[in-house]
Amino acid sequence: MPHKLFCSVALALALPAAIGCTSTTAKKPPTQQSSLDKMTASLKSGASKMVAAIKPKPEPKHVPLESPAGKPGPAVFVAAAQMHESSGNFTEAEANYRKALDIDANHVDALVGFARLEDRQGNFEAATRFYQRAIKKHPKNASVRNDLGLCYHRRGMMGDATRELKKAVELDGDNKLYRNNLAAAFVEQGKYNDAAAQLIAAHGKSVGNYNLGYLLTQRKDNAAALQHFQAAAQADPKLTAAQEWIARLSTDGPAYASYAAVPGAAPANAAYVAQRPAQQQSAPAQHAPQAPVISLGTPQPQGDPMPPLPR
Repeated sequence: MPHKLFCSVALALALPAAIGCTSTTAKKPPTQQSSLDKMTASLKSGASKMVAAIKPKPEPKHVPLESPAGKPGPAVFVAAAQMHESSGNFTEAEANYRKALDIDANHVDALVGFARLEDRQGNFEAATRFYQRAIKKHPKNASVRNDLGLCYHRRGMMGDATRELKKAVELDGDNKLYRNNLAAAFVEQGKYNDAAAQLIAAHGKSVGNYNLGYLLTQRKDNAAALQHFQAAAQADPKLTAAQEWIARLSTDGPAYASYAAVPGAAPANAAYVAQRPAQQQSAPAQHAPQAPVISLGTPQPQGDPMPPLPR
């Protein structure tokens, strides 16, 4: 009886073309999975995926920035130093820069940040050392070259300043700030043609000559300034600011260059170093051009070390 029952079940599961079961040793036909079995398996699989999806995952372990072994990296201390520096707490800023350099003695942001901190406080020799360390490890960093050039300038080392500012321009010739700084250094050395080349490369012939003309009025070299204002007006006859400077310099002569610039004034036209001369309301001597934006200033805790020319 069991043998007959086994054969009956096998026949029920076989394909219609199957012969049937003649003995217990006969080969079994391939089993067909019923629709119910397929649905059950699909439901089980879906349920497993749903459970896995809603099952809480362990929280990732927090690792501080640049942390090789669960310890804060130099970037963390640089950020803290910049925060303290911006609030005027130079002691804490220095402490955090030192912590960053203890972790990575060649960290460029820590070296440059520390250099700028020393620069702001007038510690130019210390600043120079940090800039030089940064350049030794990052010789193609144009920003560091520019900063070191400005630091040399503040130390009165014009040859070294010019060398580093030139290098910054060579590394990043599209940066107008670097060309402005180099031009200002050339003006201070009386190298007006070299200054003109940098300003024209940065701003074009009309604005470049106009900016140089303004800088020359600050050196009381009105004869040279007049030539560059004339070159600016020739390059762009619509540049009325240059025309007004030409008229003023031709009328007032050397006296105009000694007028005091208006403190804290900003240029009205973002393309130029200075505004056009103020409209004459009384004697010319009571009026002056707006203060220039270009200057070899003191580094800030972040960003450019000196205010750039408007771009």
